[in-house]
Amino acid sequence: MYADEAESRAFQKAYRSTHQSHFPPPEIDRVRESYPFSEPQTVPIVRFLSSHPYLIPLLLEAKSHIDRIFGRVRVHLEVEEDPDGGQSELFGVIVVDTEPEEALSLLDRLDSEWFAQEAGRTRNRLNFTVDTHDDAPV
Repeated sequence: MYADEAESRAFQKAYRSTHQSHFPPPEIDRVRESYPFSEPQTVPIVRFLSSHPYLIPLLLEAKSHIDRIFGRVRVHLEVEEDPDGGQSELFGVIVVDTEPEEALSLLDRLDSEWFAQEAGRTRNRLNFTVDTHDDAPV
């Protein structure tokens, strides 16, 4: 599950550093299996999910909808901090190998077929976007 021992240690350190344990480690691991965390994002993602554990079931559910609409694609998570000091938000970045117009069309389809109905569950803390370049972190 982890690329190397250093990544595993970073993940464990991030998990231990959270002061709120709202869910057991296996649930974080399940999210990590579907959504790789990049090294610089590990601590922010674990902290974010610790503060917003209601997002975990939604993230796990989302992956099947993403796969159904986009096919088997890589999706990673990023925490975006509001530069004005507002609330931060977790993004599921769907990495696709298509033209931007097609990628946005698929994202619109994800929204209309599933995410729009579930948006209230996110409490404005989760969103999805597309990246048409494979320069996104792994």
